[in-house]
Amino acid sequence: MIDTLNLKKKLFLSSIGLAFIMVCVQYTYAQDNTSAMASIKQVKNSLQQDSSIFSTATGPAQELPLPGTMSGEEGPFKNYAASTMKSSQFDNNAFDSFEKAIAGNVAGYYGVTRSGMPGDGVNMFLRGPSSLYGNGQPLIVIDGVVFDSRITEANVVPGYIDNALANLNPKDIDNIVFLKDGGALYGIRGANGVILVTTKRSKGNETLINFSAGAGVVLKPDNVPLMESDDYKSYLSNQLIDAGVSVLDINENYPWLQGDPGFEDFQRYNNNTNWQDEIFENAVIQNYDLSLSGGDAIAKYYVGLGYMDQEGIVKNTSFQRYNFRFNSDVQILDKLSMN
Repeated sequence: MIDTLNLKKKLFLSSIGLAFIMVCVQYTYAQDNTSAMASIKQVKNSLQQDSSIFSTATGPAQELPLPGTMSGEEGPFKNYAASTMKSSQFDNNAFDSFEKAIAGNVAGYYGVTRSGMPGDGVNMFLRGPSSLYGNGQPLIVIDGVVFDSRITEANVVPGYIDNALANLNPKDIDNIVFLKDGGALYGIRGANGVILVTTKRSKGNETLINFSAGAGVVLKPDNVPLMESDDYKSYLSNQLIDAGVSVLDINENYPWLQGDPGFEDFQRYNNNTNWQDEIFENAVIQNYDLSLSGGDAIAKYYVGLGYMDQEGIVKNTSFQRYNFRFNSDVQILDKLSMN
């Protein structure tokens, strides 16, 4: 009779962006070393037990069991490079788009404001700027649908950017998940990171009505002190004289310095227009939001209405948004639902 020695070890297989698998490896060695047998038994497969990890590609992001995010539990994904923002972090602020609410709330996030134009948005980076000419923006997924931000498209007006994300009302967002590396889910499109946005849905059977209104003022910058036309002409005349230019040459080459009303360009050089006052003005911001949610055991709904009017401190610049969102969840059969 040959005695045998049984060795059992647990083997963990994992990769960033993928769920882990734990298998039990059992080796059986013969005492005389003439034979050996190994058997592998899969005892835990998180791809099955926690299949909702893939819900981010086709469904709501709140089903993703990430650490320190929705549930705050460590779980098997404690090394997952992800972070989250909840709606409570930007519900009380009047942002024209949610990109402006991210700054300072997400580790590793780097945002560059495109311009001072209302609604222009922010260039977002989760892995830092990686190219001078290429697109380093993260992939944006809203309720499981890849969103086309259109930031790489050419525009008729040079320098103008059509910020499609400004059409999404931040008040309708429930949570945002930031994945530093989304290549496992979205391939090369997620190489620069993925931002998963989940909009609000009804979380209970009771009917809830929320209304919020806000208004504010953006003050224009203080004017830079500038000389008026008479002060400038006196200053320039002194500079020319100090440089050795004779008065005769000044009268001949700079006739507009004499202040002669008969000079053909007299009005052009004797105008005290303050162009800072002509360009800048104080801006008013106002926004109104109304949401209704509720339902029963069979169907739940969420309806959101909103209006925003944001003036710019530069005259004739503004951003207006009218938005409507309807989310529903219907349990048609025991194993068939629609949302």
